[in-house]
Amino acid sequence: MINSYRIVIQSPYLKNYHIEYLLPYLNKDSIIENINQTAACIKNAECNKDTRIKLFNWAKENFIDIAFVQNNNKLENYKILAIDMDSTLINIETIDEIACVLGLRKEISKITNAAMNGYCNFQESLKQRVSLLKGTPISILNDVYHYRLKLNTGSKKLIDSAKKAGLITLLISGGFTFFTKKLHKLLNFDMSYANDLEVLNGKITGNIREPLLDSYAKAKYLIDISKKYNISHKKRIAVGDGANDLKMFKAAGFSIAYHAKPIVREQANHFLDFCGLDGILNLFDTTI
Repeated sequence: MINSYRIVIQSPYLKNYHIEYLLPYLNKDSIIENINQTAACIKNAECNKDTRIKLFNWAKENFIDIAFVQNNNKLENYKILAIDMDSTLINIETIDEIACVLGLRKEISKITNAAMNGYCNFQESLKQRVSLLKGTPISILNDVYHYRLKLNTGSKKLIDSAKKAGLITLLISGGFTFFTKKLHKLLNFDMSYANDLEVLNGKITGNIREPLLDSYAKAKYLIDISKKYNISHKKRIAVGDGANDLKMFKAAGFSIAYHAKPIVREQANHFLDFCGLDGILNLFDTTI
């Protein structure tokens, strides 16, 4: 079956010959459009499943992100954007960086990697990792925030654009409120949710305050907030990178896997492997 799409290609390495490669997929109604220096699209392109697979393989070999988006997919038609924190909004897994300072990176990052790839239960893996932080001064988290944590490229533009288009912005993380509260304020999110580390006398006790925010809770927050504001499934956007984001993806009508694990890429509507977060904006017909 042949369907009509808006084919979007984008990459920091995008060249004119990449755009020219798509020319055979034009028809009389197609329009080539340069979105910016690193992105272009063909509107009203026609291709079947086999062609899409061929183009996905070509894009991967050329370090290009490619997406087949429905025509007239406008950002302002959506009402809420939910985004993960660790390795999505920011460049690090915060718990791994805390572990690094403590000399526990190898032990903790192994558990983190297994959890993010869906190889183990997220709740149990988080409890196990946090227990290893027992006795850690809270000041170390502050050092991680100031010296190791960086916003991923395009994060501010994405959030600013979503808010300008009228979307509710939601930061929702299986990480820690110590970091989400700071990022909430920095990027002017509307709402944020994460796990709350138990602290006593300035040190982490090794426990998390209940209820624990896992993949089910991520989806539930998105659903509950959407119901509160009467936002239908198809008007929700979700962005993440790990297996604990998959239920949140199912709770959204438009999901994007960002520099994600294979299991996540396979189940998202679209994925970005090479571009920054602002590349998400190019998946829409209009950029606010």
